[in-house]
Amino acid sequence: MKLLFLHGAPPTGKLTVAKALLERLPGRLFDNHAAIDLARTIFDFGAPGFWELVHSVRCSALDAAEHGVSLVVTTFCYAAPDDRPQ
Repeated sequence: MKLLFLHGAPPTGKLTVAKALLERLPGRLFDNHAAIDLARTIFDFGAPGFWELVHSVRCSALDAAEHGVSLVVTTFCYAAPDDRPQ
């Protein structure tokens, strides 16, 4: 699996770029909002456990993509230095 990691400040067009790329290339979109939206069903935004769940969802999705997905394009709003482990 190839991973294209689009990161930047909000709202700079990461998702727009990802969708445009995937109109031209075969692959799948893993939008950062998907992990955050799932975590918000369990926790308030930023509550203890929230970011741990987001990280777990991201990792699980990428692990699953190893099973036959040729390209995953993902978006991420990187905030240094907090997100360095990501």
